[in-house]
Amino acid sequence: MTCCGLACGPFWMPCEGISTVRIHRGEPALVVAACKHQVNLIWRRLVDAPKSNTLVREHSKTRRSHRRRKRKTVAKPSKIRSIAPGVLAALIGLSSTVAQAAETASPSHLRLVDRLDRPQDGYCVDILGTPGFLRPDLPLFAHNCKRGLTSDSAVVFTEKGQIQFPAVNLCITVAGVNSGALPGASLLLRGCGEATPFFETDRLQRFSLDEDSRLKLNGTDLCLTVGTRSATTYSSADVWRALFVDECKKVDASRVKWEFVVP
Repeated sequence: MTCCGLACGPFWMPCEGISTVRIHRGEPALVVAACKHQVNLIWRRLVDAPKSNTLVREHSKTRRSHRRRKRKTVAKPSKIRSIAPGVLAALIGLSSTVAQAAETASPSHLRLVDRLDRPQDGYCVDILGTPGFLRPDLPLFAHNCKRGLTSDSAVVFTEKGQIQFPAVNLCITVAGVNSGALPGASLLLRGCGEATPFFETDRLQRFSLDEDSRLKLNGTDLCLTVGTRSATTYSSADVWRALFVDECKKVDASRVKWEFVVP
């Protein structure tokens, strides 16, 4: 059945001047829009009907429920708006602090504790070459430590256990196959967290400094080690040693203990 040409809801009642009028429960706006010349009469019949009238009770109940839902819907966002900015600011501040702490760790030298045949400066992990002409594509080596932090010697020990050279944005990586390495493996520079076929570098970049100052590759018994012999570089004033990993307990302590220091 229709009312003023529109399909109406499941309830209807007789109305003066019209044989039958169907009223959509909970949506009186449809009646108003469709039957403006009848709406007053219809609402009067609804309001004046006895309280025992099921239609009126259900309709009134629906309107009250609708108003309550509307009030709740309006109230909740206002509370959220008043609280959210402070909470959001706190979360952003905390996130920023954590990120800064992780990303702005102070650069330092990675220096051998025992100075061996270089009592005046000791040995530090170094990139082959000179500032402005570095060779990060070649294995790392131990060079007598520089007086200050330079692009070829400054490192950052990250919270993930990676040792990064900020100047080239690469991490110390043990040479190996898949994710495994053997004693005597050299140290390379690769992208931090990089993973390539046959060379899962991420696992080969995670180190920890134990209570004996040994820098150990996580999950192995391999430690960062310098060779037993030294030689001069292109300058007779500078010396170098081979750098590799070896079985921690089988290497003399003088060649396997390290420290992070700022010159």
